[in-house]
Order: sequence, then structure tokens, then C-alpha cells
Amino acid sequence: MAFSLFGRKGKPDPGRARSDTTARGSESARSQSPADSLEAQRELARRTAEKIDRIESEMMSSPSQGASTSAHPPATASGGASQSVDPRRATTATNPPPSAARPPPSAYTAAPQLRSEPLVEPQPPDYSTSVVLGDTYVGFGGIEVSTSSLPPELEEAAILYANDQPAACIATLKAALELDMPLQWQRQGWLMLLDVLQASADRAGFEAVALEFAARFERSPPAWIEDPASRPQPGATGPAAATVRFSGALDGSSLRQFEQARRTLQTRNKVSLDFGQLVSADAQGAGAACEFLRACEMAGGEVTLLNLRKLLSLVLAGIEVGRRDPDESLWQLALLAHRLLGSQQQFEELSIDYCVTYEISPPPWVAPPASIRLEADGALAAEPSGDEAGRQSGPVGSVFHLKGDVVGRMADELAALREFAVDRGEILLDCRALRRIDFVAAGELLNEIVTFASRGQSVLFVEPTTIVEAMFIVMGLHEVADIRSRKG
Repeated sequence: MAFSLFGRKGKPDPGRARSDTTARGSESARSQSPADSLEAQRELARRTAEKIDRIESEMMSSPSQGASTSAHPPATASGGASQSVDPRRATTATNPPPSAARPPPSAYTAAPQLRSEPLVEPQPPDYSTSVVLGDTYVGFGGIEVSTSSLPPELEEAAILYANDQPAACIATLKAALELDMPLQWQRQGWLMLLDVLQASADRAGFEAVALEFAARFERSPPAWIEDPASRPQPGATGPAAATVRFSGALDGSSLRQFEQARRTLQTRNKVSLDFGQLVSADAQGAGAACEFLRACEMAGGEVTLLNLRKLLSLVLAGIEVGRRDPDESLWQLALLAHRLLGSQQQFEELSIDYCVTYEISPPPWVAPPASIRLEADGALAAEPSGDEAGRQSGPVGSVFHLKGDVVGRMADELAALREFAVDRGEILLDCRALRRIDFVAAGELLNEIVTFASRGQSVLFVEPTTIVEAMFIVMGLHEVADIRSRKG
């Protein structure tokens, strides 16, 4: 064996090697000079390598061990400074396979390539959800739930927002948007930022970010949604608004009621229209409703609409994608109703269907005017906001609504949800009015959804905001339930 790296000319006497090593070790222990210490390490490594070389030579000369594996020279640190070597630690870079016969000694005339192990930089602590939840979360019924698939920056922002730290969330998102992330995550981050600004009632900041979004992605940004509670309310001292109630069918006979509402608006400057008793709608009635509502948008006055969602559901039942009816008033009223409800995603989806059906451009999205407001009335009331909305989570017909800020153990909401879910194969959770859900509540909801899934019940989250959906993903809810994302 040749160890040319150490510059040996021949093998020293074993006894002398041991005595020299012992003497040099003692000398090194007495010396405090760094240079002497370094020379001692080199000498120790040299003597150890010679000992290993001698052992290998003896083993190769033995016929019974010619095919056995043996210890090989240890690696030394790069830069010329040898390190102490443990003969039991051997690299296999120059070893033959254990099952192969060892080549003759002449095959080892070249010095081996000695490598030092690379330095391992200390890694920052991992604050991802894998620390909190592990790689998987096993819920009831043994169902495994994967943890977040979001980039760590977006994951952190979602958790900050869930913990009611919107300022820190905004700062984290803005920093994340400066990173070189894939386009998918860039767009997700921008939409999350817009959601947080909307929830924080920062309209100026929202509009500035919306302009940047439009320039970067060359598409329309989400529109600012005016909180219905911030719209002008009827004066407490003024005359009460007269209510025009519609029942039966919204058709040609409804022209008389719209005319009555128009006269009332002219005399009192306020009127309420209640669509709660309608059971159907045709194109003629829809045309009259569109004409009246468009006139109110331009003329002003206070118009309150009750049960507009009920009217919208009847109108949608009368249209069909690809079926070109002679009168498109039902389509126009459906688009107008989505605008007044502030449902931009649904408006855009219906606009595409309208283009496919009639091959013409739909009316543009315009934010609902302050002169037309929605009033809570029964099960199909307009979506409330703030603390009031948080207290109103619960079932409405065939849908369970999550509203406002859902925080803590959400005992009341879960009790209502369990009762609602009895004997249902599909559980619809409407999240359009869900402003925020915190870590504890999301965990409680996850456990409940896992229980439903173990019983064979499917769960659909309907259009949460992008920031809330990110929290769902962080918690793994997307693994046990479907999420119908908002279009944005």
C-alpha cells in the first residue's frame, strides 16, 4: 500500500513507531504553541496510517483472508491539515465489493483520493405546520390528513391572519411577493393580500394593490365589496318606507307593482320591494324588474330589496346555458342581482355562460350603488358582517352558513352543524360571509369533518376567501373535504 500523501519512503519499525507516537503525544501535551499542536496531529495521523498499511499488508499476504474486506485509510480534512483518524471509520471509495476478489497489491500503487466531509451549515428552526401537526394528522376513523402544501411564506401569513394579526400578515405577504415564487403562488399571495385589506376596511390600500395586480397579471382584480352595514340607512325621523310585496309569479302582471313602487319612490324618496312570496319568474317580469332597478341606480333615492336571493334562485331556474331564448331578460336580471349582492365571482361565471349562449358581450361589473340596499328578512336575508355575522352562523335551508369571525372551540356552531348533518349525504358549508377562522376553531372543524368523512358523508366548502382557504389548507381540511374556490 502506498500513502504518497504522507511522503513515506519505507515502513518504519513497529516498536519505534509506537515509542515515537507516545513521545510526540507527550510533547504535544506540554506545548501550548498552535504550530506544535498542528504538527503533533499530522505526526499522529502519519503513524496511524502506517500502522493501517502494515495491517493490510499482513492481511493480503494471508491466503485465507484474500477476499475479505479490510479497513482502509481514513479521509483527512482538506487544506493539508490532518485530523485524528479512527481506523474503524473506513471509506469505500477505493474498496472493491466484498464479494469480489481483492486485486493484487500492484493495483494499489496510486495514492487514494482523500476527501473531507463537507461542512454542514446550521439550519434555521422549522416553523412550518409539520412541526405543529407532523407530516400527517390522523383524525377519527384513521383517516390521514396531509399538512399544508402552501409555500412557507403564504402559510405563515395565513396563520398570522387566523390569529387576528392583520398588520403582520400584510407585511409578511408583501415580503413574500418580492420573492421569486412560481406564478401560481404569486397570484395566490396577491389575492390573499387583497382579502386581508378588504377585511381590514383599507380601501385605499386595496385599490393600490388591485392596480398592481391588474398590471402584473393582465386581468381584472377582485372588486372592492362595500359592507352593506356601511351604506346609508333610512333616517330614524323620516317617514317609513312603503313596501311593495310580490307574490306568485313575476310576470306581465307585475308591471302594475313596479309602477306603484316608482310612484312611491317619487313621493317619499324611499321604497322597499319584497320578493319573498314569489314562486316563479318569466322573461316579461324579469324585464320589468331590470328596468326598474336600473332606473333606481341612476335616479337615486333609497330602495330596499328584501329576499333578493330568492328572486335570483327563481331567475336562474329559468335559464339554460346554450339555450338561446328570444328574450334574454332572465339572464340580464340574474347578472344584475349578482351585482347588487356583491357576488363578483358568480357574476363573472354567469357572464361566461351568457357569452357562450348569445355570443355577445355581457354587461360590465359595476359595484352596487349606495342607493340600493339589502335588508335581512328570514332565511334568505342579505349577508351580515362583523360581530353580528359571527353570531349568526348556522343552517339556512339545505346549506349551513359560516359567517363573520369563527374563533375558539365553536361549541354552538358545531352542535348546530351536527344536528344539521344528520341523515345528509352531502353537507354544504357556505363560507362566502366567513371573514376569519382561527387555529383552534379550524382544528375543531377539521375533527368534525373527519368524523363526517368516516361515515361516508361528503363536505363542500363554498367560496371561502383566498386567505381563509389558505388556512383551510394549512390545517389539511382540503384533504377531507372539497373546496369550491372563489373565482379571482
